[in-house]
Amino acid sequence: MRILKHCVSILCLLLSMAAIAQVGINTSSPQGVFDLRVAEGANKKGFTVTDDGKLIIGTSTSTTSDARLIVEGGMRIKTGSEGLNKYYISDANGVGEWKSLTLGSNVSTWKLSNPAFNFTSVKNLRLTGVSELLSNNIAGFMVSASVPNSLYVAAGKYLVFFNGDISGVEFCELALISVSTSADLYRISYTGWLGGTAVFLEAATSQWVGLAFTHADKSGSSLIMPIPSQTTYFYTLTFLRLEN
Repeated sequence: MRILKHCVSILCLLLSMAAIAQVGINTSSPQGVFDLRVAEGANKKGFTVTDDGKLIIGTSTSTTSDARLIVEGGMRIKTGSEGLNKYYISDANGVGEWKSLTLGSNVSTWKLSNPAFNFTSVKNLRLTGVSELLSNNIAGFMVSASVPNSLYVAAGKYLVFFNGDISGVEFCELALISVSTSADLYRISYTGWLGGTAVFLEAATSQWVGLAFTHADKSGSSLIMPIPSQTTYFYTLTFLRLEN
C-alpha cells in the first residue's frame, strides 16, 4: 500500500509538471521550462532553461541572443590544463583547451620591400623585392634565394599583424597568398597606409607564402596613386604563434 501511495504521488507530480509546462524554484514566474533562483524575487540570479533550449546562467533577464549558453559574471573552464596567463583555443571540432603563450619565443617578423616596383592594374599582381626576416623565433620559418619574394611558414595557428605603405596614396587590396596555388590565405582592403591590422591565420600545412597587390580604380580622385606607377613600397608581417 505504501508503494502504491508513492507511485500515485509521483504520478500526480509528473501530471502537474506536464500541465504547467514550466517549473520554477524560488520564483512564482519562471522564465523558461526550468527556472532556479538562489532566492525568491524577480532579480535574484540562478539559471534558466528557456523554451527554445537556451541555458542562461547568472541572470534572470530574458534574451533574444542566438547563443545557446549565456553567462553573466565570471566563468571558469576547468580542463586540467588551465594556468596563469594561458589562453583558451579550440581544435577543428570545437573542443577547447588552455595553451601557454610566450611572446618572445613565438614571434617572427617578415619584411618585403622594393625601392622601385612597377605597379600596374593587373589583378593580384605578385609583389617582388627584398625578402628578409627581421626577427625569427618560430621554428620552421625561413626565407631563401631559391624561392624569392616569399616566406616559409610552418604549420600552425597565428595572429598576423600587417603593416606597410606604398609611396603615394594607394587604394588597394593586399593579399597573403599561397605560392604553390596562388590562392588567398587572407585579403585586406585599405587606403593610404596599412598599420597594425591583425588577422587569424591557420596554416594546415607548412608552405611558402607571398604578397599580391590589386589596384582599386579611383581614377576620379587626384589624390590616388596613378597606375601604372614605379614607386617604393614596404610591408612587414609579424607572426605570433598561438600554440607551442
